[in-house]
Amino acid sequence: MKRYEKIVLEAESGITYVVTEGKKGELVIRARALDKIRNETYKKLPTVQPGEYANVLSMYKDKDGNNAVVPPGWTVSGIRKENVIWGKNEGLVIYQIPQEEGKNISWLNLTEKEIIDLQKKYNQFTWCPVEKLKPNGTLDGTHFDKKIGRRNFCKDIFHLKRYHEELTDELVLQIESIERYFGFFISRYNISKNAKTEKPQSKRQRAAWSSIGFDEAMQVAASIENNEIVKSHLPFGAEYDSVLEWFWETTRTYDEIAVDSRSWGHYFEYDSMYNYELPTGSSWSKESTNNIFDFAGNYNELTQEKYSEDKAWRVVRGGYTNRAKKSDKPVAYREPFYRGHGGRRYTSFRAVLCIK
Repeated sequence: MKRYEKIVLEAESGITYVVTEGKKGELVIRARALDKIRNETYKKLPTVQPGEYANVLSMYKDKDGNNAVVPPGWTVSGIRKENVIWGKNEGLVIYQIPQEEGKNISWLNLTEKEIIDLQKKYNQFTWCPVEKLKPNGTLDGTHFDKKIGRRNFCKDIFHLKRYHEELTDELVLQIESIERYFGFFISRYNISKNAKTEKPQSKRQRAAWSSIGFDEAMQVAASIENNEIVKSHLPFGAEYDSVLEWFWETTRTYDEIAVDSRSWGHYFEYDSMYNYELPTGSSWSKESTNNIFDFAGNYNELTQEKYSEDKAWRVVRGGYTNRAKKSDKPVAYREPFYRGHGGRRYTSFRAVLCIK
C-alpha cells in the first residue's frame, strides 16, 4: 500500500472534523456540522442573564438569540450597550466582579460616572463572535476560507519568509475552542499593571503596559487566567485579524481599518493636543469600537504571528502616537519586531482567553 506524507481533508463551510482514537487503536475522523456541535455544547451549560455571575462555565443568549460562553468567575454586563453580541458598535462585555460585590450593582440604573467607575475597577474582556464572520481568513497563508484567521487587509503576502502563523499547540487548542464555542474573548483594553499587586489587568484609565519584550509579554498575558477551564495568551495574528473583520462587517469601513485609522484612534499629528500616549480607554477616544478600546492609535500591539522562519522576529500590529515623527499606520498594519528587543515606549499588548 502506498504511504502518503500527509492527508488533506476538505469540507464545505459549516462542516468540521472531529478526530478521536478508536477502541482498537485506529484513528477515527468524523465530519460534524458546526451547528450541531454548538447546540450539543450549549445544551449542557447552565444559562446566565445580563448582570448575572457565572459560578460555572455557562451560556449567555442575547436579545437577538446569539450565544456566547461565559467562564466561571465572570459576570455578564448588565449595561444594555454591553450585552448585545452582534450589531453596529455593539459587543458582549464580561466583568471579573466578585460574586458578593456584584449583588450590590444596580445595572439598569447606573449613571455614566458609575459605569466608568466599574470600568476602572474590574477586569473586562469582550467577545469576538467568530461564528458570524465571513469565511475569508487564512491559517496557512494560502487558503482563505476560515472564519478564524489572518486577513490581507493591507495586501500582505503570507508565506514562510514573511508573515507566517505557526500552528502551535496553543493555537490549535484555541481553534478547537472556537469551533466548540464559536468565538473568543479578548481584553477590552491594552493590558496594564496593577500599581499595588503588579498583576496584569484589563481596566479603563490605566497606563498601558509598554516597553516590554516579546517573551515577557507572552508570560504576562499567560498569567491572567490559568486554570482547568480558562487559559490566557498573547493574541495570534489570526485572532487580531478576526477582530478587525468583525469591526469591518459591523461598524468600521475598509478604509478606516486598512488605509487611515486616524479618525478613531489617538495619533499625535492628527490631534496635537496630546503629544504622548494616553491611558487606556481615555475620553479622547470618542467611542470604543464594538466595546473594545484603543485598537487604533495610541500603542501598537504585540502578537504571536511570526515575521519569518527566523524565530527571533515577531509581528506588531497597528499604528501608534509618536511625538517625534508622523505616525499614520492603520490598525491593520504589520511591522516586524525583534524578539530580543527590550520593548518600545509605544508598543503594548492585549490578552485572549482560551476556554477549554
